[in-house]
Amino acid sequence: QTVIPFIDNNFPTLKTAKGRLLIGFSKSGWGALSLLLRNPDKFHKAAGWDIGIRVDMGPISDEERSEKIERLFGSAANFEKYRISTLLKKQGDLLGKKPRLFYYNTEGKRALGGAKIHRLMVDLEIPHYYLYETKRPHRWDSGWIPKAIEFLIENPTNK
Repeated sequence: QTVIPFIDNNFPTLKTAKGRLLIGFSKSGWGALSLLLRNPDKFHKAAGWDIGIRVDMGPISDEERSEKIERLFGSAANFEKYRISTLLKKQGDLLGKKPRLFYYNTEGKRALGGAKIHRLMVDLEIPHYYLYETKRPHRWDSGWIPKAIEFLIENPTNK
């Protein structure tokens, strides 16, 4: 209600959902996917890399999950409002028939959770792109952004 009008009023933008693309990694990747799933009419696509999905889909102990949920979301009830798997089940069909989500997963302790999210999207028949690759440093500049941007700005009429 504040950020989008400010950006649209102060910068040359496409003032429609098609002009609003989200990208992020780790917690900001979670935020990008969550924003799209909670507001599919306001945003067009989201790309998330290494989004720390373990708190949602594991592998993680119940004790560690509870601690992370409390620290990151304040409560289990609040967590459910932003939980990617919950949002996919509730809102995934609102994304339509063309891929609007790009989930970029890397090897390591997060890989199993990412594979589970991918499987959930397949089971729910949510069109998406999923890429699994060898581990990269957990940073913005580790080389994952070009593929994410390619997904976000592709022109479907050229494919």
